[in-house]
Amino acid sequence: MPTPQTQTIPTPWCPISATILQPDPTTTPPHPTDLTLLLLHGNSSSSLAFTHILSRPPPPGVSRVVALDYPGHGRSGNATAEHQRVYTQPGYAAVAAHALAALNIRGRVAVLGWSLGGHVAIELIPLLAPSSLADRAASLGTGPLPGTSPAPSPPPTSEIAIAGIMLVGTPPLGNAAQFKAGFSPGAGECASARESRRGEVGRGGRDALSEISFFALAAEELTDEMVETLTVAGHGPPREQWMADGARRTDGRARRVMAENAFAGELSDQVGIVGASDVLCAVVNGAEEPFVNLDYVDGIRFRNLWKGECHRIPGLGHAPFWEAPDLFWDGYLTPFLADCDAAQAYSL
Repeated sequence: MPTPQTQTIPTPWCPISATILQPDPTTTPPHPTDLTLLLLHGNSSSSLAFTHILSRPPPPGVSRVVALDYPGHGRSGNATAEHQRVYTQPGYAAVAAHALAALNIRGRVAVLGWSLGGHVAIELIPLLAPSSLADRAASLGTGPLPGTSPAPSPPPTSEIAIAGIMLVGTPPLGNAAQFKAGFSPGAGECASARESRRGEVGRGGRDALSEISFFALAAEELTDEMVETLTVAGHGPPREQWMADGARRTDGRARRVMAENAFAGELSDQVGIVGASDVLCAVVNGAEEPFVNLDYVDGIRFRNLWKGECHRIPGLGHAPFWEAPDLFWDGYLTPFLADCDAAQAYSL
């Protein structure tokens, strides 16, 4: 079993932490068509959320697994005041694309995007082209990508492509009305489920979300109660200390700026992207999802929806890969990656 290695990537915005799981190429040489699996975490969390995935050997057809910490999260640095516009869904996508180039990633990439990470994954679909990278970097006020010294050239579009994305706890958005419809505290729960879990915060159970936990996602300053509810509802059991530590560590500007950006409608048309792109899109949610309106997600038109349906896993919440890692790995992630491996790279 290879050991995950963490390295720091210089970027124009701040240093970015990347955790990489890769078999020894001398004993397990990668095949040119092998996938890279990119893991993108949620708001006020970190790559530690993917500990269960990083503790397993990559499945067949996957040559490496890369988990990033966004700017202002985990082991990455904070953005400077002049670069705080990177604290947005499009901004995080630019950072992820930069990291792929800096790590010399070639070939096809499958993305597991959890919560905020799912929005970033969708933003990556049209972004992974050198001209698009330069345009997005200019809009963020960072200068040309990739921005390291010496600067590696981003892979040509013929050498890197998105093979598929898996969305977990993510409603594709495109405007303010969709934002309101997609995020509805408790909307993914039946009434009996909400009632049965009422008041579980502080006892280690999954909260029937109070408004305070939902608005904590946009708060620059977190109270202890906000941290508690984000920890319980955001990850589910088993609770570990890194969850609360990650919420407290997150640069508060990251929550505020991203919320301001989203409420102002400064997002890509994510609904249009998944409706037009040939990229294979898997949608896997816990049936007890506390943040997202699952009926809204089920009503989105995906051009290439994995297995033709949005999946709901009974009894699980916002982070099913954490709550039930074996079930998620065997029943969803590994089969999805196998289908990505078998599919050809997309054309947008």
